[in-house]
Amino acid sequence: FDLTDGSSSGHPGDNDGDMDTDMDTTTTTDTVPEVVYTNPLHIADSDSDSDSDLGSDQEDVGGHHHHHHDVADDHRGSAVTLFNMGLVHATNGSLEKAAQLFNMAKSVVKPTAEPALTACVLNNLARVRYQSHDPTEAIRILTRALHLEQAAFADLDTADLDTTTDKNNKKRRQQVVSIEATIVDTLSLMSRLHFAHGDPAKSVELGRETLRIRRSLLGDDHLSVHCTLYNIGLALQRVGDAEESLRHC
Repeated sequence: FDLTDGSSSGHPGDNDGDMDTDMDTTTTTDTVPEVVYTNPLHIADSDSDSDSDLGSDQEDVGGHHHHHHDVADDHRGSAVTLFNMGLVHATNGSLEKAAQLFNMAKSVVKPTAEPALTACVLNNLARVRYQSHDPTEAIRILTRALHLEQAAFADLDTADLDTTTDKNNKKRRQQVVSIEATIVDTLSLMSRLHFAHGDPAKSVELGRETLRIRRSLLGDDHLSVHCTLYNIGLALQRVGDAEESLRHC
């Protein structure tokens, strides 16, 4: 395991940072763990497919012009900006400043309104805490992120959406894949942290769930699937199940 796994791009098929390459747990308290943070986010109108554009002037039946403006989009834009600033500090080693900015980004938006964005912020905050030698707090943060992601996925799965057009069907598929990608990133990183800090059995459990979702998204022959199998095998070896470990590796 190394902490390059779990980078969330929203596109699980082209996530070059999401490679399980080597489960190396030689980290000591004198060494800063290596992590790869996610890519910066783009500020985008979440309803960009709608007929009206954000910020456009609209005329009512009386001929009066009204400027359409969504406060929620302002909050999202602020959160994304703070998040991207946090990434800059994190990648340059300013971990406390990064954590401060990630927490500010998290406080700007409601998790129920922006579960995927909140989870992305939490995932990177967990990486900061791990680099700061606080794996327990990192796992706690990731557990919260996972709950948000799973709730968002459940809501989307049961939502009464209009799927009568190809456009709506495509949008819904994209939302499902995006949330599944964040879920698998969180599970994978949690698996790594549990392995690195003495709980290989939990690592195996989380790794198998990661494998299940990755196979459903990517198929059996994708490199990320094979890397996940390999890491499960290493965790099984640590548990003491050599025979099962060889089957995975």
